[in-house]
Amino acid sequence: MKEKTRPVRATAVKNYPAHIFPQDLNPQDKMFGGMLVATMDKLAGTLFFNHTDGQSYGTKCIDGIPFDVTVYKGDLLLLDASINRTWNTSCEIGVRASVKRKRTGKIQHLSSTYFTFVATEELDEIDPESGHPKIVAAPMRYGVSPETKDEIQRYMEANVRRKERLQERLQKTKAA
Repeated sequence: MKEKTRPVRATAVKNYPAHIFPQDLNPQDKMFGGMLVATMDKLAGTLFFNHTDGQSYGTKCIDGIPFDVTVYKGDLLLLDASINRTWNTSCEIGVRASVKRKRTGKIQHLSSTYFTFVATEELDEIDPESGHPKIVAAPMRYGVSPETKDEIQRYMEANVRRKERLQERLQKTKAA
């Protein structure tokens, strides 16, 4: 664990509201899936930024995003997010989305997923492929310290998921 840590609760977000606007809808007045992905990614990035006092970052990967229910015009998204675990240069952020129905007020689970973010820094060197300054992984400024039973469970499970992601990436590299 890092020397400097913050409790999960210090940056966790509960019931963050995200309105569904007309540009977020398809012709059937249902939400585009990409809107949910973008909203979750923005919230996870904001959480990372707050947790690390403004450290630069990039989204490394997003686990599958299932859609358990349909979101309709007028519904409200409610998002929860927390950092589950940090490693040397990366962290896992869990994001849960629910939908509050405009017509009934009922809240239903929509989707849950995990984002892996990498702390980054920009070098003075130019990347020949992009023509932009090279960006490399940097040490995380703060670790995370779980306190509750649920936080400790998510902390432990995050390591299992990380090992699975790394193994999958290794297999893809070997296959290429």
